[in-house]
Amino acid sequence: MFIEIIKHTPTWVFVLFVFLIILGYKQTKTRIINHKVSLILPVVMIGLSIQGILVNFTTPVMGIISWLAGAGISLWFLSRAKQASYENNNGLVQVVGSWAPMFVIMTIFIIKYTLGVSSALNLSFIENVKFIIVVSFFFGSLNALSISRAWLIFTAKSSTQTNENYDQISVEHA
Repeated sequence: MFIEIIKHTPTWVFVLFVFLIILGYKQTKTRIINHKVSLILPVVMIGLSIQGILVNFTTPVMGIISWLAGAGISLWFLSRAKQASYENNNGLVQVVGSWAPMFVIMTIFIIKYTLGVSSALNLSFIENVKFIIVVSFFFGSLNALSISRAWLIFTAKSSTQTNENYDQISVEHA
């Protein structure tokens, strides 16, 4: 059955999978970015999560409410993370590499792929309200991880030290 599922998976899904692996791997390396770029990944992952809820569930309103609860609770816990700071006002920051974004990206992709396959196979459990609540809550919690990391980078406060080449930031993943 697994081979049949893979055979019937559209080519664009494999292309997306490879792209997401590359994107996730880049997140593991310390790099210098514009602080505004830190918002792109969370926005894309939120879009994929919400799209998964709207397309695959028969009661998307319950899914969205559960997603909001998961994101809200997780963000509340993550808000206690160490604040970041950067040194100049040119908007460039050095972001410490982390495997956490790869985990979030791959987990969301795998959940969405599984939901798509389950929907295509007309499996009844995806209509179960408890299942919708749990999966949507999990989507929201995962999105909160990427949101919190991006928010720490984007809202970093200026410090007294300066560096002419780039701004340094210390962002520890939650």
